[in-house]
Amino acid sequence: MKKVSIIVLGSLLMIFFFNSCRKTDKFSIIPNVSFREFIQYKNVAGKDTAVDFVINFQDGDGDLGYSENEYFKCGVPQNNLFIFYEEKIGNSYVPKKFLEKIYDIDQNCDTIGERDDSLQLSFSSRMTNIQPRGSDKSIEGTVSYNLSKNNILFLSPKGRFRFYIIDRAGHQSNIEYSAELSIVK
Repeated sequence: MKKVSIIVLGSLLMIFFFNSCRKTDKFSIIPNVSFREFIQYKNVAGKDTAVDFVINFQDGDGDLGYSENEYFKCGVPQNNLFIFYEEKIGNSYVPKKFLEKIYDIDQNCDTIGERDDSLQLSFSSRMTNIQPRGSDKSIEGTVSYNLSKNNILFLSPKGRFRFYIIDRAGHQSNIEYSAELSIVK
C-alpha cells in the first residue's frame, strides 16, 4: 500500500510540474480594447482646455506598437491606434465630417454631378513598440491620448469616440465606443 501511495504522489507531482512549466497566454493574440475614462482639464472659467481619452488594452502576444524604424511602410505612415469622433444629434451619434459634398460643374457652370468627399474627424495615431521581453508576451495596460485645445475646437458640445487598435501582425481589435463626452467651450 505504501508503494502505491508513493507512485500516486510521484505521479501527481510530475503532473503539477509539467503543467506549471507549460506556457499559457493570458489573452488572445487578437488585441482587445475597452473604454476607461475621460480626464478633462478646465480653465478658471470652467471651459475645457484639454481632454485625455484613456483606453484599456490586452494582447496575448504583445505585438503592439511600432519601433521608430517601422514608422513608414511604402512611404505611408503606420498608425495603429484609430480614434473616430461621432457627434450627438438628437438621440443619435453620427460621424463628424468635413467637406461633405463636392459638386462637379462644366464650363457653363452647370452641375454635372455631385459626390460625397467627406472626411470623418479622426485622431488616429501611432503607438510605440511595447512588446515585453521574455517568454510570456501577454500584455495589458492603458493608453492615454491627449486632445489639446486645438483638437477640442473641432468637437461638438456632445459626442463620443469609436476606436480600435491593430497589432504588428495585422490583427484588428474589437471596435468599441467611449462614454459620452460633454465639452464646454
